[in-house]
Amino acid sequence: MESFSFYTLSIALFLCLCYDTTHCQQAYLNNSQLNCTSDPSISKGYLCNRPLQTCKSYVTFRSQPPYDTAKSIADLLGSDASLIASINNVSNIFDSIPADKLSTVPITCLCSGTIYQYYAHYTAKKSDTYFHIANDTYQGLTTCQALTGQNYYNSGDIPVGTELTVPVRCACPTENQTENGVISLLDYMVKRNDTVLSIAKAFGVSVWSVLEANMLSQNSTIYPFTPILVPLESETCTTNPGSFFCDCPNGYAADGVSCKTDPRKFPIKWIALLERNLVSHFIAMTKEDRLHQILQPQVAREASREDIHAIANLAMRCLRLNGKKRPTMKEVSMELEALRISQKGLENFQMLREFPRASFIER
Repeated sequence: MESFSFYTLSIALFLCLCYDTTHCQQAYLNNSQLNCTSDPSISKGYLCNRPLQTCKSYVTFRSQPPYDTAKSIADLLGSDASLIASINNVSNIFDSIPADKLSTVPITCLCSGTIYQYYAHYTAKKSDTYFHIANDTYQGLTTCQALTGQNYYNSGDIPVGTELTVPVRCACPTENQTENGVISLLDYMVKRNDTVLSIAKAFGVSVWSVLEANMLSQNSTIYPFTPILVPLESETCTTNPGSFFCDCPNGYAADGVSCKTDPRKFPIKWIALLERNLVSHFIAMTKEDRLHQILQPQVAREASREDIHAIANLAMRCLRLNGKKRPTMKEVSMELEALRISQKGLENFQMLREFPRASFIER
């Protein structure tokens, strides 16, 4: 049997750690939220896809009575009225904002279980339904499916005066996005005649970054009243440092006018995708010498026990909570290369041992 590839073993073991839904970006909602009787998981919110539990995020809201001042919009979305006024160049939090004018609202996005969300609170009014609250009051920033999942009442029987929990859609940048200069993600509500190009131009970002962030192609259709994620980039801060999103988030350092990753906080890419419970499971399986139970059958059958444990121990060191004690990417690469060379030397030695025996048999 051909010797099992060391690189195949390394990749297989690292991939077996990764959560099945570690998409680099987020899927576009695509009008699935309009059918309240269906329950697609995408309607609940964007999937958590990195260890960062919270981040600064933004949503957009179009002024309409009675939510037409920074104060009333802040009360509806649970945000800061002064920040809303400042970001949107409004003099006073009680000043009326022209009808249908787009306002940008800062929120703190939270990874709740496996879904990114921000929780606002809303007092139910007469004739309110989850569909009406989601699509009219909150303008698509939540869904009837998400509201149903967070509240006790049936959609058609919500008592007047009841305080409802409203999961507002939001997301944090992925590891790839932050490395490419993305500071925050903005949840923009599409209006009629919007295109990905027009949205990208409005926020000074590339069309490609918006398409990638929403897992769209150039031929994809976007629909009015659906949210689309806009990656806000530090590069924009270089040309327009006054942009509302140019404050650096945790884990990043300012270089004067833009944000860049802080090497001291940089995690290894594939480890950054792990869910906490999966990390705990991997560590427990390693310590209990039961790694073979989570390996693919071919890997468990053909890889040597020594190679499995060597790579697992390297992964364990990469998972240390103290970032200063983790090996660098260069150290990881060097150690894997040393293990590969060691394995190749052992294979050559075994071939030499077999050679005289094979020659004798041929005679």
